[in-house]
Amino acid sequence: MFKSIAATLSMFFATILSISTPQGMSQNIDVIKENTSIAINTNYFYYIDPTHIKCRVNIGQNKSINTNSVKKNFYISNIVLVAPNCNIQEISLQNNTLINDMENISFTATLQNECIVNQINFSAKKIIENIVTVNGKTYSGKKEEKIKSITLLNKKPVSTESYSITFVSRDGNNTIVTAGKKSFVYTIKNRNGQISNRSIEEVVVRTLDGTILALEKDGKTVSEIDGLKSSFGQIVLQAFERTGDGKIEIDAKIKNSSGIVQEIKEVFTINIEQKKEEILANLYKILILTKDRNFLLKTNDKKEIIYQIVDKYGNEIEEQYLQSLFIKSYNGLVVKIEDSNGTLHNEYTISSPQADGKIVLRSFERSDNVPIKIKVAIKNGEKTQEISREFFINVSQLPNVSYELLLSFDHDNLIINKADYLNYTILSPSTNDYILPEEIKSIEINATSPNAVCIDMNGSEVKSYFVPTSYIQSHGFFFVMGKKRGLATFKVTVNLQNGKTLTKFISTNVDYTYDNKIGLEYAGTEYNESTGFFIDTYTIKIKDPSYEGQILHVTAINPKIDNEYYYKNFFSYDFDEENPFIYYDGLDNEPNSGILEGNQSLGYTFFQSSRYDLDVAVPNDDRLLILPNFKKNSATYLGNWDIIDTIGGKLYLRQYYNFHESGLSFVIGNEQRFNPVKDTIATIFLDHKYGKYIIKNQQVQIKLFYPTFFAGKDIFIGVYVGEGIKREGNSFKRTLTGIKLAQPQLLKCSTSPCSQIVQINFEKINKHLQYSRFAVKCKMDKIRDYYFTPLSLPCVTFTDYGRMVIQKTDGNGKVRMCIYPEPTYEEVEEGGQTYRIQSGYEEVTPECTFTVAEEFPY
Repeated sequence: MFKSIAATLSMFFATILSISTPQGMSQNIDVIKENTSIAINTNYFYYIDPTHIKCRVNIGQNKSINTNSVKKNFYISNIVLVAPNCNIQEISLQNNTLINDMENISFTATLQNECIVNQINFSAKKIIENIVTVNGKTYSGKKEEKIKSITLLNKKPVSTESYSITFVSRDGNNTIVTAGKKSFVYTIKNRNGQISNRSIEEVVVRTLDGTILALEKDGKTVSEIDGLKSSFGQIVLQAFERTGDGKIEIDAKIKNSSGIVQEIKEVFTINIEQKKEEILANLYKILILTKDRNFLLKTNDKKEIIYQIVDKYGNEIEEQYLQSLFIKSYNGLVVKIEDSNGTLHNEYTISSPQADGKIVLRSFERSDNVPIKIKVAIKNGEKTQEISREFFINVSQLPNVSYELLLSFDHDNLIINKADYLNYTILSPSTNDYILPEEIKSIEINATSPNAVCIDMNGSEVKSYFVPTSYIQSHGFFFVMGKKRGLATFKVTVNLQNGKTLTKFISTNVDYTYDNKIGLEYAGTEYNESTGFFIDTYTIKIKDPSYEGQILHVTAINPKIDNEYYYKNFFSYDFDEENPFIYYDGLDNEPNSGILEGNQSLGYTFFQSSRYDLDVAVPNDDRLLILPNFKKNSATYLGNWDIIDTIGGKLYLRQYYNFHESGLSFVIGNEQRFNPVKDTIATIFLDHKYGKYIIKNQQVQIKLFYPTFFAGKDIFIGVYVGEGIKREGNSFKRTLTGIKLAQPQLLKCSTSPCSQIVQINFEKINKHLQYSRFAVKCKMDKIRDYYFTPLSLPCVTFTDYGRMVIQKTDGNGKVRMCIYPEPTYEEVEEGGQTYRIQSGYEEVTPECTFTVAEEFPY
């Protein structure tokens, strides 16, 4: 009996290191040691969804004993799960869970929010319980083993993405003066640039020291702004009276391409410095300018320098505060100062000067770049302080006389039906001044595009006019106007008395407002002989500098046309009254039936029309361009949209938009158009295959290639940058012109009507203007009338009846011209009386200049 008890107790003591008295007594001794038997390669986890993970951990062998006299049980407790940058909300494995005979355990963990991680750390305690029953008495003991930290790897790793946050002030200086305010801009980017707003779950901006710095929201100071949903935003910071470093933390939650929410935090230091009293140099400045806007002076000549002393707001200083003005030439052998009496000085002081005035500089035989200093003494309270300005005057022997014509507009664009200034200046760079009005023989302005007109001296809208001789000046302005949206082009021609001619073109956009965030400028057209293509060059300008370095998406489309109907009726009046495009709500015409709607939560953007069924549009081939009209012209939805499907008469668009807009103008099409001359498809295309251009210096340059058949055809160019609410775009209608048209050699006429076939070609190349409208200006003496009509129609006998005036070429570039010269008369005597009878017609030699006209003038 004694041996049996001893054996049982021996086995009991061998398995535990803590001994307890019979149950009911309280003494326990616990010993803890580490478990080193866990196999790392069997430990892993994987994501069930963005907030739940399934874990598997190897916890070693846990072999239990269960007999009448001895029991051995294993439990797990004190479970700790640590995930970097993630908070564990709940673990399905509870403390004191029985793990008898289990080598691996599996459990589920719930994350407090969506986050991504590829490894977590697990640790716990294993409790071993031994129970022995001897002679009716039960003895128990426990020991604990510490399960050291185990790394669990993600069985299905999710690739994380790298994001960065920038936080800079508008002026690039992250310093605020005490009690001052300043606007800062945060931008969230990945390695490819600014990310889409659709990826942003939330952005929170907070100050980490509310005693030195606060944020401004709705005119109030706050310590935190949350709920921001944009990857780009403006934050106004308000500094208090304390100096030092303020800390701003930006906390962003971003859903990556795997659908997992990543959280990134950045802390930015804002320096608060004591506000300084403004010194005089910050309050006033000296402006320097010349009449000809340069600082060139030819030898043995003189030049007026205009100065103006203004405050920081541009207002002239009150002259009572001016004490003196000092001028100095640092090289009197080259340039001296000439006073009002004609006396020359190296240095000269004016007492009680004016706030604006003139300084005359006189040059001699020598050439050099001479510094000139102007110093002004200003009374500032009880003290007198000085401000100064230095500039260089370049004295040189200028070359022979040359001439230059400069043109400019007062604004970035013209507004529809609003007269605006087109400024002109005629300079002679060689004489460093305007030319004299007497040197100018004539000045002519010509509106060369269909949507542009000039306003003559009588206030009438005309296509061109000459400035009356009595009004000719070397610099001045014209009144011009844009009649329709698009590019307006003007030509100014100056004929000089010496026989020289100066000619210059200038183009600008015509729009509904001066606030044109994206503009298109036409730079010219060339012809490539090897390919047979015309190449247009355009510059697209973006006003918002925050888009620098981003991708500008550009597309050029030909509107879809019912080709059979179009060419069958080409030489009729039908297209002067109706629209041949299949899907087109024009720039100005009602009903503007387009409707754009998006839903962020459902993740779609649709476009539909109350006027058209859009199911016939071809996904991934046709594109949608939303055009501005008088009522709807916001940059957030203008421009090109990719069509990826048609659903129930609606277009399903690739790009994202989270608002509802109606009353939109639009056009649908692609790069192709049927060419009936060759019975084939003609195509236009951009120099970048996918229409993606990097914005540099707030602009991009594009090249548009097109076969000569496309000259005289209307296309549309759409552009956009950004996405969602941070999207800006625009659309432009453009008539392709090709290069300059040749002036055809026309035959002399001495009959009426005089009918001749005219072929209109491009200058210097053997290519015709095919199926195109044209404008024409003819100069002929001694004619009554002329007009153009298709080859299929004869010239009518009497011009006031039955004539059909259609200025369009056929597939060979041909059109019929009908000319009606003045009749000639002779006197005949008969029966003692003299009669005047018609003997024939005056001989006339027509000279005509042709230009390409807009295909559809509406």
